Amino acid sequence: EHRPDSPSGQSIPLWTVCKVTIENETQRIEFLIKRDGPKATRAWIERTLAIYREAVKSSKSHASLSDYLPSFEASIREFEAWLKNNKR
Repeated sequence: EHRPDSPSGQSIPLWTVCKVTIENETQRIEFLIKRDGPKATRAWIERTLAIYREAVKSSKSHASLSDYLPSFEASIREFEAWLKNNKR
């Protein structure tokens, strides 16, 4: 199915599979802002930050394992920096 509501007036697919390569949280945040807007992105960051903080403290989570912990800690730092630099 197509929707005839694209800015150019051309028919666009009802859904699109898009491949996005994301190498860090800053890129993911930029993608989410474009896709969902700043308000929804901020809410997502706040939720994800809380989840990651709990995960790195839990011995039941793979996030606390030495192979994964540095990546989760880096993500937490990126989320915190974004929130600090993008106050409401």
